[in-house]
Amino acid sequence: MLSGTDVAGQQAIPAEHALAGADRLVRFAVILTLALAALRLAVAGNFDLFMDEAYYWVWSQRLVAGYYDHPPLVAYFIRGGTMIFGDTELGVRFFGILAGAADAFLVYGIMHALTANRRIAAWAMMLMAVSTVSVLSVMTVPDQPMILFWLGAFYALARIARGGRPAWWLLVGLMGGLAAASKLTTLFLALAVPLWLALVPSLRVWFRRPWIYAAGAIAVLVFLPVLLWNAANDWAAFVVQYDRSNFDPARSTGFLEYLGVVAAMIGPVAIFPAAAGLAASFRGGAWRTPVAGLLVAASLPLAVYLGIHSFSEAIGPHWVAPIVIVAAMLGGIGVEDVRGRRGRWARIVAVCRKIVVPFGVLITVVFYGLATERFLPIPLEYDFTERFRGWDAFAANAEAARIEAEADYILAPDYAMYSMLRFYSPKGAPIYPFGDRERWDHFGDLAVIGPEGAAMRGLYVAKWNQWQAVSTLAPYFAGITQVGRIDRPIRTGTRGRQWIFVVEDPLPAADPMFGARGD
Repeated sequence: MLSGTDVAGQQAIPAEHALAGADRLVRFAVILTLALAALRLAVAGNFDLFMDEAYYWVWSQRLVAGYYDHPPLVAYFIRGGTMIFGDTELGVRFFGILAGAADAFLVYGIMHALTANRRIAAWAMMLMAVSTVSVLSVMTVPDQPMILFWLGAFYALARIARGGRPAWWLLVGLMGGLAAASKLTTLFLALAVPLWLALVPSLRVWFRRPWIYAAGAIAVLVFLPVLLWNAANDWAAFVVQYDRSNFDPARSTGFLEYLGVVAAMIGPVAIFPAAAGLAASFRGGAWRTPVAGLLVAASLPLAVYLGIHSFSEAIGPHWVAPIVIVAAMLGGIGVEDVRGRRGRWARIVAVCRKIVVPFGVLITVVFYGLATERFLPIPLEYDFTERFRGWDAFAANAEAARIEAEADYILAPDYAMYSMLRFYSPKGAPIYPFGDRERWDHFGDLAVIGPEGAAMRGLYVAKWNQWQAVSTLAPYFAGITQVGRIDRPIRTGTRGRQWIFVVEDPLPAADPMFGARGD
């Protein structure tokens, strides 16, 4: 049970939860985290990128202060990795994997700062290391830098919760600004700070001091380049992220699906220690103390927002990552809180305590084994990892088809196909986007063929069947000729069979693809 009355003297875990064996548990947590990070580095280069990863890699080819969908830091992560390992899968994923390992160490630091109990901190670290968030850290998305910097801010808040110096607020601002420059979700996570200060009576004094306002000023200053880029580009990232709601109160299944996503991402075993930790945080009003209050408030605004948003569209698994991380922290409290307790609930959590880490390691190994085809292939219709395979062969097939058709360039139907073809085709291959043109205004010659292209022949890789492709192309090209199909071969069959067309004689509507703007 969490207890205590003030910021400086709160003892988050009672004395009977002794630190016996803490050193050994901490060593095991460190070894587990490093071993899993090494495994991720080992497998990262052994399966293809998924489409969003390739898209962010395209971003990294032209670094700016913002992009159509998100702030830019994921592109900087990828550029750093590819400077070391080249334009390879490992290069794209390298710094994301390192960030995932750093996240587990930050979770340890946060929980140790909050509870002064190394056993709780070690358990939270292990639960983080085997969480689905860590399993998926082998794939690079904007959530990775966002989580890293959010946890950096969380660590500073933990030090403040335990009576640390006010200057920790400056780190909160710096880390918060970097998190916001990674993903706009941070704006909801940032609401946790004033919520925490408002919920905990002893912390309300901070509203009358300059430190939190200095933190806010630093965060805005760090985030300012992203704001300026969006202001110059019609607030593209904000519009994409926050202007797509179609709230439907009757879509209650969406909310139930959201709850299911949260439960699945926390995991069928880890969810019980997390629930025990949450119960301990609320027991006796402990959530109104600085320590437990921070854990309760940490992801609450985001959880509420996603719950509301679930009435508009399905919630992606990676969107709930901060909730999963808070669950790992609460799980560290939960496994220790039930020690010595009796009753059915305590027995359930005690069983989970024994199996949660082995279960997490097993899930990790199975997922990576499937992705890298180290295990026997499963039927194609059930193989969720097939999307990570065959893209190098698909790009080679597209290039061969272009040469055979005597086409001068390849047109991709959407941002995802364009990104995959660019990554897996030879450097400098003539590949350009046809669809999703609004995404590429700031990419210059990476996305514009040039005026000379109007007299050339292109090869269009269709997204839909041949009739839909023709109707899609007709407003843009006078000459459209179907020339065949190309495949994406994988071990268990063929996926992504696409119709291909030769296109020529562009109409005025196609001018933006050639560096001009049609009326």
